[in-house]
Amino acid sequence: MLSRVVRRRFTESSSRVNVMKQVRSLHHVALLTTPFVSNVVPSGTIKTTSYKLHFENEQGKKISPWHDIPLTSGNTATGRPVYNFVCEIPRTTQHKLEVNLKEENNPIMYDTKNGEIRTIDYHPYLFNYGYFPQTWEDPEVEDTHTNKIGDGDPIDVVDVGNYTLDTGDVKMVKIIGALAMIDEGETDWKIIAINVYDPVANKVNEPEDLEKHKPGLISSIVNFFRMYKTVEGKPENEFAFDGEIQGSEFAQSIIEENNANWKKLVEDKSKSSKYGYSM
Repeated sequence: MLSRVVRRRFTESSSRVNVMKQVRSLHHVALLTTPFVSNVVPSGTIKTTSYKLHFENEQGKKISPWHDIPLTSGNTATGRPVYNFVCEIPRTTQHKLEVNLKEENNPIMYDTKNGEIRTIDYHPYLFNYGYFPQTWEDPEVEDTHTNKIGDGDPIDVVDVGNYTLDTGDVKMVKIIGALAMIDEGETDWKIIAINVYDPVANKVNEPEDLEKHKPGLISSIVNFFRMYKTVEGKPENEFAFDGEIQGSEFAQSIIEENNANWKKLVEDKSKSSKYGYSM
């Protein structure tokens, strides 16, 4: 039975109705941005396979959180791009949720295995986890850095900010770096980012800044992704660059490559049809 439908607005300010391009300073981070505004509409019963999170625009029309949310929201005052991060899995939780590329309008749903909801039994997530919209790791193209094909998903994002988000939240983040994970023979980039509203966002621009202001977090992130499948009897995941997180400029180039992959996918209807994607 469907649960009562609840609409939740997620913006950086609940009082903002008409979003305008503006310069703001928060925690000393000056932003020239256009925050994305939408509603999230749950249906089904939470913690069951019937549960779905659909997205709507301000006019109440269903949209795809993969295709219709823009990748970027503008720039910081210093010219660094600000990206839209869609949260699938909040910090401290263990249920595996992800955007469904094949369902109409791409709702966020529980990932399943043998008809059961997947959980990450190794350890609760240490961070908010999700993806960047309008990106895609092409499973037919070998990544030049890992020499492995893509995993066929939007590029993953690790939000290391202090705030615990909800599934379906869309937040503005800036890039810190990139971790090149190889998951069962496929490239599975993890972009390390921080909410622009985080108290230390103005101080954290590169991996070495993250280590300074959040000591030990980098090693914890790498260890989590190395080990989390071992409880299922699978081997440890591997990494390119010896598991070292590459810097923000490199990470932005990876995002651009996977945004280009998504654009090609949108244009090539035969390819999207081959994989059964809802475009």
